[in-house]
Amino acid sequence: MARALPHSWKETVATLFSPGPGEASSGNVRVEMDINRVSSFLQATYGTDPALLEAAEKELDSLSEVAGFPACLFQIATGAEVDIALRQAAGIYLKNLVERHYKVREKRSGEKQPFELTENDKLVLRENIVEAIILAPRQVRKSLEICMGRIIENDFPTVWTNLVDKIVTCLSSDQDGTWLGAALCALQVTKRYRWKVGEERDPLNMAMQVILPLLRQHMTRLVPNQSEASVTIQKTIVKTFHHMIEMNLPLTILSQEEFSLWMEIFRSILVLDVPAETLEEDEETRSDLIWWKLRRWTSDTLEILFDRYGCPLHVVKKYKPFSQEYCSKYNVDVLNTLLVVLDKYRKGVYIAPIVLFHCLGYIKLAVRHAASWKRVLAKQAMMLVQEVVFRLLCYTDADDELWQDDPYEYIRLNYDAFEDYTNPVTEARQLVETMCSKRQGMLQQVMEFCSQVLMKSDNPRHKDGALHLVGVCSESILKKKALRQIIEPQLLIAHVIPSFQSPEGFRRARACWVLRSFSCLKVQKETLSTCVQFILHSISAEKELPVKIEAALALQEYLVGAKQAEEVKELLRDQIIVIVQGLLATLREARNEELTAVIETIINVFDEIKGVAVELTHHLVQSFVLIVRPEEEDGEEETADLESDGGYKALTAMGILDCVKQIATNYEDEAELLSGMENECVPLMLLVLEKGITDFYEEVFDLAEGFIGKSVSANMWSLFEILCHTLVRDAMDYFPDMSPCLHLFLTTDKPGFAAVPDRLKLLVQVLQKVLADAGGDISPCLACRMLEVAIVQHPGAFDGHAIKLLVETALARLQETDDVRSANLRTSSQQVILALMYCQAEVLLQVFEQQGITQHFLAQWLQDVAIYEGIHGHKLSVLAACRLLMLPVGSRPEALTVIAPHMLPKMIDVFGRLTKLYEEQRKMENEADEMSDDEEGDDDEEESEEELNDDDDDLGLEDPDGGIGMVDGVDGEDGDDDDGDDIEDPDDEYSWIETALDAENEDSTDAYFVFVETMKALEASDAIWYSRVVSELTSDHQAHLQQIMELAGHRKAERDSKRIEAAGGYQFNIQQVPTTFNFG
Repeated sequence: MARALPHSWKETVATLFSPGPGEASSGNVRVEMDINRVSSFLQATYGTDPALLEAAEKELDSLSEVAGFPACLFQIATGAEVDIALRQAAGIYLKNLVERHYKVREKRSGEKQPFELTENDKLVLRENIVEAIILAPRQVRKSLEICMGRIIENDFPTVWTNLVDKIVTCLSSDQDGTWLGAALCALQVTKRYRWKVGEERDPLNMAMQVILPLLRQHMTRLVPNQSEASVTIQKTIVKTFHHMIEMNLPLTILSQEEFSLWMEIFRSILVLDVPAETLEEDEETRSDLIWWKLRRWTSDTLEILFDRYGCPLHVVKKYKPFSQEYCSKYNVDVLNTLLVVLDKYRKGVYIAPIVLFHCLGYIKLAVRHAASWKRVLAKQAMMLVQEVVFRLLCYTDADDELWQDDPYEYIRLNYDAFEDYTNPVTEARQLVETMCSKRQGMLQQVMEFCSQVLMKSDNPRHKDGALHLVGVCSESILKKKALRQIIEPQLLIAHVIPSFQSPEGFRRARACWVLRSFSCLKVQKETLSTCVQFILHSISAEKELPVKIEAALALQEYLVGAKQAEEVKELLRDQIIVIVQGLLATLREARNEELTAVIETIINVFDEIKGVAVELTHHLVQSFVLIVRPEEEDGEEETADLESDGGYKALTAMGILDCVKQIATNYEDEAELLSGMENECVPLMLLVLEKGITDFYEEVFDLAEGFIGKSVSANMWSLFEILCHTLVRDAMDYFPDMSPCLHLFLTTDKPGFAAVPDRLKLLVQVLQKVLADAGGDISPCLACRMLEVAIVQHPGAFDGHAIKLLVETALARLQETDDVRSANLRTSSQQVILALMYCQAEVLLQVFEQQGITQHFLAQWLQDVAIYEGIHGHKLSVLAACRLLMLPVGSRPEALTVIAPHMLPKMIDVFGRLTKLYEEQRKMENEADEMSDDEEGDDDEEESEEELNDDDDDLGLEDPDGGIGMVDGVDGEDGDDDDGDDIEDPDDEYSWIETALDAENEDSTDAYFVFVETMKALEASDAIWYSRVVSELTSDHQAHLQQIMELAGHRKAERDSKRIEAAGGYQFNIQQVPTTFNFG
């Protein structure tokens, strides 16, 4: 018997927030009053008075952390008598509040506890949101759905235990007005669990065990009803099923009988005609109608079922039985259903592009499957090619309208990878390519069809489609010797080259595209010269912008992918400057990302660019400026909206910056050229940094690096100051990207950096701010390493006050031990202080003594050094310890005297790890050299892909265990990620930031030498101190110490040998290194 929908949910809110005894003047008694007050604030947010808007937003923000405010918003959003605009505003505010504050992360040390909704407010939402979604109008419902999703994410099933019962109650109701809302709630459950794997999916499976049969029962009743209300419910249910099976097929829920019923539903949906009145909608927006959305989710679901679970070639082991069942019982019927849909398209009936996309995608997968091909597709294949694929590949009225009205948008849509994702033209290409490469005889039939069209048709669009089809099959054609031999005379000469004289621009563009597709075909010199000349003419003299773009891309392919690339280069060499000028003119007109890649290719291929490198840089910079700061009609300049076209402008501008960077990289050894390019680029970099155009920060940092690798000019020193100010202003998140550039400023021109003391002061201030304020792990650790560089490079430059500030900043991070990032932060912060200890030990210890932390820090360091990673930290520890031990008597604090006996044993342990790290480093270098030699010797021949007989499956995608992929989030059934013993990395993740101590050459500081010399000096100069230092050494420690001394001798001999070898000769004068110390 159907259960009735509860009616008391609004009373629940009032009950929960009604005042208790003694609460008349506080607490939730203000709910009724607050509703009126909050309503007035919300009304102001969509009013026309900006002053009222600002005041209302402040008031609402002040209420956002008040208990009862979410319930107040909920009551307004769900009030049936409330104005719809007010309900919508309340719903949006509630959604934002729930998303931000329903559940918050754990607070970090020193941070204010983030606000979280009270349990009373959460209870109101949990207990009433299902009914609210059922009753809410469309304008409010979406906000409530998002709220529900957030609650599910945090409270289901542990806290929200009755959610499934509520959904089941509403689905079981005989009031069909409840079905949509209940289905939307079920959809939210699947949305939150769609990417979960393993046991994490259990709540979803348990919920769908009872919900799915109810949804299927409703679908069975609703499918014949094509009203908008019915189809809206159907779409929601199908989308729920889609999300449920997207990453996992719950076989325990979907019995054979249940699955058969669902498959019948899906096929019924696709074969039903869409109501005729939908044709009244404009074709551009027709696919957004609910009827086509239903078919979109249905066809997508079928494609997923076959791709991930139904095709035996493509599934992991546990789905093998299901896939065999699917292919034997359902696949043929599904294919026939999809062919019915495509037959409607063939007859001129409108089919939404996204539905075509999924239908073709399913069929493309089936081509590889022998039973699918033999039983259904083989006899339909040429019909599909001739009447579906060919039609999609032909130039259309929509293409022509866009070409004429907005060629820029035509170009963008044709080269946007994101557009390809749901474009049926893309899927049609892949389908025919798969047919021709996988099934015997298909390529020959397709080529015969194209030949007939090209020879007999007078329709220019059909000729375009035929050339398009040939180009799609170019890879398969070029693998067939017989076809390769006829491409030049029967295609290029007979049809492609004449197309350059066609009056239709789209045919000239197609000619360029076909040449690009066959660029790796070796042809006669005369043919090659003719093709190249037509491409050049299309770049320089063509009026149609899409043709210019295609010509440029064809030129690029001939330069990098053609067997005759060297011949092409010679044909172009004398004209390359003119070509670049033409490309730059097109770039300024089209602002197209692909053109920047073509220019970058030419920059890399032709040495002739050197003569115009500065001029080319100038034009590229001007093109960049036109994109990011177009001049308005009133003459004023302002930063462009780079996202207004989906980010296409930003991508083009990035491509331009890549070109400029490539020029600078190519001529980094040409000081005069680099200086000229730098002068052109400084205004560009200043524009980006001063205007805060964050989209290009990373590219500008990279570009700046190219100009300061060997020297730093006055212009670049000015830029250094701008970089620092930019970082503080709005680029804190970009510090990891900026740090290589700052490191070069610090290390490339050491005298120049030191010549202006304010530079060091500014950099240290910036690094301190990063260390104090930046979130996460990477930025603070990078800042620590950069501080080390500054300290080591400028020893003695820091006074007591500066060191005090550095110590306080480092210690603040050093004390963060509340999460997993603490280890990295702790060691990085310690190493800043160790660098100070190595360079300015006496001043540092004075600061320590003033703060009373000397013994604490030294003890913590000696404890933490065991978790240091990489050569750098170990080496720095040894050098800092040696500096401490060598302090004169008057500079040794009492804490050092206490710690000293424990220091040497710890350093011996450090040397043990350091020695292993050096051995590992040498091993990795040798392996890299061997790998490089192996790669140079490799000359693998390209293997051709064999066609399949009608009875053959394509096994190329199958793994040895019978599955290919990440279905269910795991590789196969018994994945084992253990590839062998872990190898300790000799470098830490910040090792690219080298201090002066990290260099490994004949003149660099060697920790072994320094340690041995320190021990010698202590033994000779201060016997009492030496005795205390070695007092805790065990016999094992003494043995290890002897090994360290022997290794120091070997390292010194090796270094001396390299130095003498570099000088051109060898002398047998070996200085003695002591091999023993007196431990008495």
